[in-house]
Amino acid sequence: MASRTAVMCALALALARPAAAQQNPPIRIALYAPWGGPSEAQARRTLIQNVAHSIEKTTGRPTEGRAFAKYKDFEAALAAKQVDIALVDSVLAGKLKLIGAWTSGRAWAVLSRDGGRLPALRGRKLAVAAADAPTTSGFIERAMMRGQLTIKSFFGGTVSTPLPLDAVRAVALGKADCAIAPRDEAGALRVVFDLGAYPELALGVVIERAAALGPALPGVARSAVGSALGPGWSAESGGLRGEVALRRFVLAQPQPYNLRLRELFVPMEKSTSPMSVAAAWVPPTEEM
Repeated sequence: MASRTAVMCALALALARPAAAQQNPPIRIALYAPWGGPSEAQARRTLIQNVAHSIEKTTGRPTEGRAFAKYKDFEAALAAKQVDIALVDSVLAGKLKLIGAWTSGRAWAVLSRDGGRLPALRGRKLAVAAADAPTTSGFIERAMMRGQLTIKSFFGGTVSTPLPLDAVRAVALGKADCAIAPRDEAGALRVVFDLGAYPELALGVVIERAAALGPALPGVARSAVGSALGPGWSAESGGLRGEVALRRFVLAQPQPYNLRLRELFVPMEKSTSPMSVAAAWVPPTEEM
């Protein structure tokens, strides 16, 4: 009798586990931000795992953190509904309900081994992080290059790398002639053209998952990311004000991508930036 009772209890527990797991599924947070965050792949994995651990500790819900190296893998995970929250480059935030943004203030530049002027790089091969992502070339052309050139017509080809630091390494190894990367990662390369600083990271809930995750989770996730990023990063709590170049990029995007991404940026006409709309479109001083 006792043996039969034990078997029945074990069976009841086995049947209860799937039901409990279904009621409390893991929170899945992803990182795909080749232009923002740590420069090394392992550091990125550590960052998102620390965020996941912090969310799990606060909510009591199991949380999985995953860092993606390729856009196609990140996009596939979104399509398969394997992501609830994502930390991404700000210009890739169109699929998310935005809940936070951070900037490090790093300055970016076009870099090469010999320096010189930008026109000398016409027809040369450019190394750039995440060249396969759909917004990368548009961001470079409309925001960084002020709408004065296109990647395909100016450069002689592109080399897509996982991270900006890898783009610098590609030039150093002779696999490309120039790279776009932060100035503080230039190494032995020389600055050809200054591109300025841009807001880098955005945190958002996958729109289709927002209701199921509950109202408290966004605040918990935002706090976890801020703690994991640490000093050197500042949170943008009231919109990314003053970032004229990025707003110009946003305004040029087709609908509905533009409408969703606008949630992150203060509209240009309401900006407190001293630069006017007209000034934002003034071309660079050198001929490209």
